[in-house]
Amino acid sequence: MFSLTTSLFTLIAALFISAQAALCVEDTRTVAQNADKVLEQTERITVSLKKMDFFRQDYSHFCTGSILSKDWILTAGHCFTDKFGIATSRIVVDAGSVHLSNLNGSRYKIAEYVIHPNQSESILIYKHDLCLVKLEEPLKFTENIQPSHLGTIEDQKEVPVLGGGWGRVSQHGSLNRKLRFQNLKTMAYDECQRIHKKRKNIVDRVFHICGYGGIGKTLCFGDSGGPLVDPSTGYQVGVFSALEDCSGEYPVLFMRVETYLDWINDVTKLNLSLN
Repeated sequence: MFSLTTSLFTLIAALFISAQAALCVEDTRTVAQNADKVLEQTERITVSLKKMDFFRQDYSHFCTGSILSKDWILTAGHCFTDKFGIATSRIVVDAGSVHLSNLNGSRYKIAEYVIHPNQSESILIYKHDLCLVKLEEPLKFTENIQPSHLGTIEDQKEVPVLGGGWGRVSQHGSLNRKLRFQNLKTMAYDECQRIHKKRKNIVDRVFHICGYGGIGKTLCFGDSGGPLVDPSTGYQVGVFSALEDCSGEYPVLFMRVETYLDWINDVTKLNLSLN
């Protein structure tokens, strides 16, 4: 009797462990599928901003951006502060392709751009670093071209976020030929400011979101203006603004879109809301 009971108990335990293992595999598969879905969704809202290079007689990437609507693109203000005097006809937006060459993508000319009126840049801090770009012709939404959905994030809790673009592969490297996103985690304001204080940089708890991935796991020049996305929801919560360097030693700073929703709506008349 003892041996039969023991055998029965062993069988039940084995079945329980097998069921738990199957659930773990299923959970892992679901998480992976959700991650792939968010990545694809983020690719669809991301665009490349390019300007005409007279020496090469071709367009070259200078910043990344995200789609707000058929007519408007959101990017970083510093992407355009050095473009004064450059005709808007020399600037285009490439959408619908993960390739820097815009393979199978679409190209749109811009009509105008509006930098946040209080945008400023210094070696210590970038403030209100946003710009809205209006297209000459509306985007044609497709499977690969979709608008962003704006949201909020509790970044003081150190949560996963996703940021990227076609930025450089390293400090002095070339641009990524294919759209690349980096998994980061938000960092609480006090810790972010403590690290940046080493270089006398200033972090603002109201309009900055800090993202950190570790050494070699960061963004770089050319990613500026790209979307910061909360992978748990797929919502865009920030815009890449500034970094100390491309090493990953210092947290990356993003503009918090929640703070600027009223300004975005005032300029675009889109009446967007936060999800």
